Amino acid sequence: MKLTAYIKHKNSFFPIYWIKRNNNNITGAFDGGIFQSMLYPSVNDIDIHFTYPKDGRLHYSIKSGEENIEERFFANSEKNRLNNEGNTLLNGEPFNIFEHMLPVRNTNMQPLKDFSESSKLFQFPMSAISYINGTLHFSSSKMKTTIKETPQTIVVDTKQYKDITINPSAVLIGKNYDLNSFLEKTTISTVDDSTYPIMALFVNISDK
Repeated sequence: MKLTAYIKHKNSFFPIYWIKRNNNNITGAFDGGIFQSMLYPSVNDIDIHFTYPKDGRLHYSIKSGEENIEERFFANSEKNRLNNEGNTLLNGEPFNIFEHMLPVRNTNMQPLKDFSESSKLFQFPMSAISYINGTLHFSSSKMKTTIKETPQTIVVDTKQYKDITINPSAVLIGKNYDLNSFLEKTTISTVDDSTYPIMALFVNISDK
């Protein structure tokens, strides 16, 4: 099952976060705009993909179809990554992106099967998109004119707001964790509780 969040702006839908369960892993992606200046300042459109396999060896991939860029890094590896300007992206400055993506520094990711007996919650990185004075500050070129809205879909319609920050993220939730108490703290959410870990995709909306 796939959970997806969109921003609807005027007559267009922009995908901002998705997460999907496969047989052996959980995958997803989110808009990388808030990290873009740290990673590839000259690129207009990047996504950050994640894969949480059944053995817990979490890794991320930074992708841009526009520039045919792909960088991959693992939770239990801290190799240097350099961009075209020679700036260190890991084990040096700028390092801010990985402060937002704390799992990269966690070498003890639990296997997926452990969620069936645990009370743990694991959160993937949170993205951020601003909508100010009628302008959506979002560079993604992945736009749709129509989507099929289902219970697994979140749509944030900008016409309902003025000046806001939109923060989407996703979590994996163990069997003994209080799911309802977590969801009560979110603005909008959708859940796949067909098996463990429970997957939840959520969006928080705050005034500027």
